[in-house]
Amino acid sequence: IYQNVVRDINVGCIVLWDEIRENRGGTDGTLTNVRIFNNVLYNCARSRAGYGPGVGLDISTVDARIHNNIIALAGESIADNGSTGTLLSHNLFFQAGDPVGEGSVNADPLFANPPEGDFSLQAGSPAIDAGTDVGLPFAGSAPDIGAIESGL
Repeated sequence: IYQNVVRDINVGCIVLWDEIRENRGGTDGTLTNVRIFNNVLYNCARSRAGYGPGVGLDISTVDARIHNNIIALAGESIADNGSTGTLLSHNLFFQAGDPVGEGSVNADPLFANPPEGDFSLQAGSPAIDAGTDVGLPFAGSAPDIGAIESGL
């Protein structure tokens, strides 16, 4: 899941959940090697009075990588309900609970115009050149955090 803008969601922006396992009441199935890179997850708790993670991980999630995402206006940053082997780094959190993961920050991303759907970054954004290389094209000394790379 990479380079997406997910906005105005009622419960959570990206939620990984093994519904078959849950409905059977057992431990069948896993979600393995999930990659969540360079996304903007905005207003992830629109109708749930502050609840709604930017990313929700289920116990069936194994070896997820979550890097270079902006999570803004969410009830919590990352809701981890027992995943294993998850690595998080270089994410930016804004009004979304506590930052988690190496190189992650809590700051205003300075979006150009979110009400109009413009999630590009303004000059001076703390997300510019603040990400980690995940193999996607980037301009500058390092990838930007978020879905829209400045200068490309």
